[in-house]
Amino acid sequence: PKSTSPNATWTQAEWTVETTDKNLADMTPGALEDEYRYDGDWKPRDVYSNASSTDDVYISSSVTLTDNLIVTNFEIETGQIATINSGGSLIVSGTSSGNVTYNRTIDFVDGNLKGWYLMSSPVVGQNYNDDYVIANDIASNGTNRGIATYTTTSDSWAYHQGAASATYTAGKGYSVKRQTITGTVSFTGTLNTNDASVDVTLDN
Repeated sequence: PKSTSPNATWTQAEWTVETTDKNLADMTPGALEDEYRYDGDWKPRDVYSNASSTDDVYISSSVTLTDNLIVTNFEIETGQIATINSGGSLIVSGTSSGNVTYNRTIDFVDGNLKGWYLMSSPVVGQNYNDDYVIANDIASNGTNRGIATYTTTSDSWAYHQGAASATYTAGKGYSVKRQTITGTVSFTGTLNTNDASVDVTLDN
């Protein structure tokens, strides 16, 4: 602008407008910013079409991510949640704070030996107990619950027991089975942005 005290309404004489050899993106508000915010709507523009792996995302209102995202930093305000549904992905190369919920859809298959799915928790801090088993329709048979880890020393599965409580370990595999119908198993916690150290044994 030419004036240090411009009119409240746009006045052409107060501006120098160049029309040649200019990039339209340079003249679009927010087009060159490297961060996105969600407070009920995405600002300054749609994150899915425009974000790159070097951008940051700030969430101040709970949101369900509707497409895959690869960003540098991902921050969620206390009390809010970013939800990722089955098949979606969120990759953070920098830092992350706040809670994320990932819903993994698994099919129900009748029979004690069928319908088991191998998975690992994509977040840190998700506890599992009888309340979690009920909320996620996880199978029960006597005291055994349909969350199991493999024990190499005895070549067997160790089933989670009723009334017990545990927390999913990052990078550890679990076998999970639904009780009655196809649906989701939910994991809520903070994103793990560190390497998960997992020992791998190779044997003939």
